Amino acid sequence: MGLKPVMLSRHRLANLLFALLSVLLPASLAFAAVSGVTVSPKQGTLDVAQGGSLTLKWVVSTSPAHAGGAFSAQGLLTDPVTGAILHTVATPFNRTEGSGPLHFDEVLALTPAQLQEWEAKGISAVSYQRAFGSSASDTGNKTAAASANLIITLTGAADPTTPRTPAAGLFIHKLNLRFANARNKKRFSPGSSLRAKLDLRYSGTGLLQGTWQIASEVGTGAKPVFTTLAQVRRQLKLAQREFLVSPELPTQEPGNYRLRFCVQPLIVVSDQLHIDGQCPEPELMAEIDYRIDGKDAPRTTVEIELLTALSMTLTPQTPLKWNKLKGAVAYQVQIFKSGNDDVEDAVDGAEFVVRMISSPDRTQLYLSELARQQLQPGQQYRWRVTAHDENALLIGTSEFAEFTYLP
Repeated sequence: MGLKPVMLSRHRLANLLFALLSVLLPASLAFAAVSGVTVSPKQGTLDVAQGGSLTLKWVVSTSPAHAGGAFSAQGLLTDPVTGAILHTVATPFNRTEGSGPLHFDEVLALTPAQLQEWEAKGISAVSYQRAFGSSASDTGNKTAAASANLIITLTGAADPTTPRTPAAGLFIHKLNLRFANARNKKRFSPGSSLRAKLDLRYSGTGLLQGTWQIASEVGTGAKPVFTTLAQVRRQLKLAQREFLVSPELPTQEPGNYRLRFCVQPLIVVSDQLHIDGQCPEPELMAEIDYRIDGKDAPRTTVEIELLTALSMTLTPQTPLKWNKLKGAVAYQVQIFKSGNDDVEDAVDGAEFVVRMISSPDRTQLYLSELARQQLQPGQQYRWRVTAHDENALLIGTSEFAEFTYLP
């Protein structure tokens, strides 16, 4: 007896196809029910002295055949400059039925104490983000979840003596000193041409005033005595990042030196002058040590040249490359969180993320599966290469480079 044809409506046929694809496709594609998220407003302001609340409207888009609602575990308030998490809003959103657009309303309330704490750290704006998925497990799955964020600007008159505020309307977030063209070296031969570069992260605008200062005979037990190399006056615009290059540094006489850059605060109180009149605000100062070797001092390590850009976007298909070093029997690619300034002290510590090993004849590596699991999309990281001999001793190291990871 022959089979009779069965007529299906378009709606029923679409549901059957979606169910079949959910079984046959990989999990990362089968779960891709949430296709997008928007939030309004996209910007807001809160007064530091009074605190306040913002009424937010989240709209979640889904694939046409999805009818299982949407879920968001929490909201995250972060520093948009560094990416550091400032506060977690542990209020979940959960709708088990329905297809997009799905609407969620939220009232985000922040206290004056929270806003003043962040302002004291030099933070003038915060980012609020929520990730949505089709289930609780999806929000931790980068391929299944979608997110949106808004920027909240902190307003109100700031106390001019607040640390990290060198001028009205200008807030310093981060100061980092490195040696120009030799960020990983701290020892140099006599007569070397040497300058340092200051990486300045800030928000707002205003006049930056500071001084380059140098001290010799560091480490002898006596308090370092600093002399001024140069003074700086520069109007900073809304760029959020600026690089300052030092004058030529002294390298003729062997010994240990300490270079620092001191930002002059808007107002200096008497207690600060008793601590250090030349550099009254420690949080507005960056310093770095270096050594000038004697003529007979042996060279300890060789610098490895990186063939990959010092600042780049890294994907799983992008290799990290370097030049071959004679005598190396193994290379290590080391990756660190970008927020740590003294990366040399961070190996195997809290800022260390992952390492990859390479044979001596292989001078490029792609991110391993383990490395990809440790990296967060959109985050910035530092990396370097070290070379080791047959006794596992360090014989070479590269400067640090930076990348932003995008899977």
